[in-house]
Amino acid sequence: MTEEDNMELLTNAGCDVIQGYLFAKPMPKEAFEAMPGSTDHLSMNHREQGG
Repeated sequence: MTEEDNMELLTNAGCDVIQGYLFAKPMPKEAFEAMPGSTDHLSMNHREQGG
């Protein structure tokens, strides 16, 4: 996600999980996981599959 207009379109369409440069620069997985609440929405199944 790089444009606020696109974010508005997606949120209006019901998307509640969005990522991209609009929110943060790319970072290592460990830095993302250290952010408060960053993985609260993920199920254990997603965590096992992801990387």
